[in-house]
Amino acid sequence: MTRGRAATVTVRVIGPNEGAIVSELAGLGPARSMGDALQGPKDKSDVSVIVHAFELGTIAFFGDDAAAEAKRALCALLADERDLVRWSALEAVMPSVDQEVVDAVAAAAERHAELRPAHERIKAFFVAREDGTLGDHDTDDRFELLSRAREGARDEKWRRVAKAMDALLAESPWDDEGLYLRALAHEGEGELLQALFLFGAAEAELVSSEKVQRSVARSESAEDAEDEDEEEEGEGEEEADGDVVSNETIEIARAKLATLRERTGDESAEARAKVAAWVSPWLHEWESRVQVGAVHGGAKALCGKLPDLDPLFSFIVGRYDGNEATLEMALKGAPDAPSVALSIAHAVLKRDEDEGLRRMNELRERLRSPKEMSAAARAIEDFVAARGEKYRATEASVVEILAQRAYDAKKYDEAALLADELCALDPDTGLGWQLRANARIFALKHDESIAAYDDAIAALDRIYTKGKEEGSIFFGDDARPGMFFNRGCAQAKVGRKKEALESLRVAIRESEKYAAMAIDDDYLESLFEEPEFKAIVAREPRALRTAEEREPTWVKALIIRSREEQQAGDVQKALATATRAAELAGFLDDRAMLAEALAVLGRMQAFMGSVETGLETTARAVELASSSDVPPDVRALVSAQRGICLQASGDLEGAEAAYLESFEARKTAFGDDHPVLVKSMVSVAGVALERDRPAAEVEGLLGRGIDIATRFLEKSPPKDHVWAEAIDDLVSLLIRRTLLRQRADDVAGAVPPLALAMDRLDEQRAGGFVPMAAVLEQVRSFADILAGSAESTEVAAAAADIRRRAEDQLIPGPPEERAARRVFRNVKLLIGQLRAGGVDDERIASTLQEVVRGGAGLPDEVRDIPALADLRRVLASAAANESTILVTAAMALQMAAMPGELDAALTQLEELVAPCASIG
Repeated sequence: MTRGRAATVTVRVIGPNEGAIVSELAGLGPARSMGDALQGPKDKSDVSVIVHAFELGTIAFFGDDAAAEAKRALCALLADERDLVRWSALEAVMPSVDQEVVDAVAAAAERHAELRPAHERIKAFFVAREDGTLGDHDTDDRFELLSRAREGARDEKWRRVAKAMDALLAESPWDDEGLYLRALAHEGEGELLQALFLFGAAEAELVSSEKVQRSVARSESAEDAEDEDEEEEGEGEEEADGDVVSNETIEIARAKLATLRERTGDESAEARAKVAAWVSPWLHEWESRVQVGAVHGGAKALCGKLPDLDPLFSFIVGRYDGNEATLEMALKGAPDAPSVALSIAHAVLKRDEDEGLRRMNELRERLRSPKEMSAAARAIEDFVAARGEKYRATEASVVEILAQRAYDAKKYDEAALLADELCALDPDTGLGWQLRANARIFALKHDESIAAYDDAIAALDRIYTKGKEEGSIFFGDDARPGMFFNRGCAQAKVGRKKEALESLRVAIRESEKYAAMAIDDDYLESLFEEPEFKAIVAREPRALRTAEEREPTWVKALIIRSREEQQAGDVQKALATATRAAELAGFLDDRAMLAEALAVLGRMQAFMGSVETGLETTARAVELASSSDVPPDVRALVSAQRGICLQASGDLEGAEAAYLESFEARKTAFGDDHPVLVKSMVSVAGVALERDRPAAEVEGLLGRGIDIATRFLEKSPPKDHVWAEAIDDLVSLLIRRTLLRQRADDVAGAVPPLALAMDRLDEQRAGGFVPMAAVLEQVRSFADILAGSAESTEVAAAAADIRRRAEDQLIPGPPEERAARRVFRNVKLLIGQLRAGGVDDERIASTLQEVVRGGAGLPDEVRDIPALADLRRVLASAAANESTILVTAAMALQMAAMPGELDAALTQLEELVAPCASIG
């Protein structure tokens, strides 16, 4: 279609009777037959040749018998010396790409360098179309990937199968069907050793999956028909003893394995080396994920096929099967591999204790003086280490086995000495520390065992703490309660009754089973008549307190810790700590301590939603605090916590009275100018606002608190937590003043206190404390409201400046990146608005992609949206500083149109652009 008064339309006719049709249409306007078009224009001007190229493109696509001739003519035009003609021919021939076109573009690209990117694009397009992967977008959906692979296998599009399964196996390298389909693709592409390896792994994983499915089916069936249990259990035994597990896919995999074993074996040394390099990462990945079936199946399939890896394969198969003869084959190929020697020693121990121990000690001597390993041995040791360094065969691992064997054989003196050596070799061995102590108590060396248990408890504390910090997962029960119990037994045996009771206290509190064990253990006979022992085994809470828990300083520390945990956001932990603090405080003869603990606990309970429980708990605290021997600082804390619970319950009058009581008690305790008074004023003013008290009254309350905080800060106190909390409280009062004035429609008067609040938050950050995000968001929100409602441009500008400052603090990253990141924040807000208005992500993504391209294709009303205009400015600035940014930005947004990917794509774009942009 063309615009303007001189527009013309040319009809090009292709197909049967085209000459007659052209003649018939001639009266209506210009018409050309396919034959005319193939002949080319007499006029060789650029425009005529370009039109001719697109005519040829139409014929190449629709022209049946003439298509080949048109395509050859277009390929010839690719070599034209005129840029526009070449590009027109390229565009026209794109719908008809085949190998001939790819070769022609490659030849043209040799002469004209600007065509090289186009050649790569066309080649990729052609290959993808031939492979069947052209429409396969990136995804991690297992069912979609398997669907593509199944279709590819059906159509023998092996590259499609390979692409889909490479994506699946990258995330789940043990997926049974994924391994099977990838093996089919390797076979289809002539990569027979790779196919053999993956078919072996697939067969093992398929068998494992089938066993699980049958087990589940038997369990479900047993629930419906108990009389079938015996028959089904027998079936399970048959599967365990004889390899009868099968289904159609498993049988195909087994047949493939048998066929491929016969078809492989005459590969060149170079080909075998290539496969060996490819196999090792698979084995390491499976081993690291403890996928023993895949490891065993893959290794077994390739036994005898790759000489360089045969020792490794024999080791894997022998270790899995427990086959000593296969392990000996591995040792023959890698006599210096410690892990092979260790596995053989394990196997020998089962049939010959003395010979097995001899081999263990022989290996230990070798490991004391390690030598450079052979390539075969190194391959085995690297494989073993893939599961973790602790799985390597080391002197410590051998000594651990020797110590455990000696202990199990009741050779306690020998076990104790070996455990000493083990702990020296590996201080992080939990088993070693336990054996070291337990061997001594059973050797009747009770004093030695007590010291060994002290060491074991300290070491296990360190090991567990380190493991938690590193994210380790501990299997089995915690060993420490058992160490405390055994230490208590030894202490009782040598007459150290008080210490024995302390050890038992910890053991029984941590694990109830030790209460029953203690009653019957003759090592504890000397304690049986002790009242404290009876209370401990009865698990009386008072008796289960440790020595430190009976100290008031410990309880006070728990109260402080619970408040810190709540401030840090760990409310569940804070509640547990506060509960324990209140429980322990109840055993002390200290009203003040119990009142404080209950007050903090009550607030935690209300915070967690149990308001009624919190009210009951704080009521007890108030009753205790009313005693004359309770100091005013504790009474102040109790009243404040009570006020919080009352406010949460909706009793604003009661809350206000409690907060005022707290204020007066704090004045008595700390004086008239202490910043802790500001906390009370924050609470009192908050309730007054909530009760809609007269503005003048609320303003007076706010002013009192602001004056106290200001006087304190003007004294330049140390920039510690007290200073930071004083700023938090002052900011809360200033925000309330802003709210009060905004409610009275005094927008101009509402801006100054908000600006002062922002000044104080900046000061807090400069002092090394990070302002709370919720407070900054509150300031930003109020500033936004004021900027939008201000009648004066000057007031609106001042509010907008506060908003910008708050946003800057909310935005992560270095200060020099915040302006760019603010733009992205606004774009994200715009996206939220568009979504709320029903605009889908695909449409939003296409708009952002157009912005990256410069925005010329956008309607004016969209292009001029402030957030998008700012985004174009940021992209332009980044591109000026980094020439490739627009290319990488376009790549970042390619996935944005996919469902659920827009936010991630925009975040990726922000991380690319923000460090490069320079905007004010």
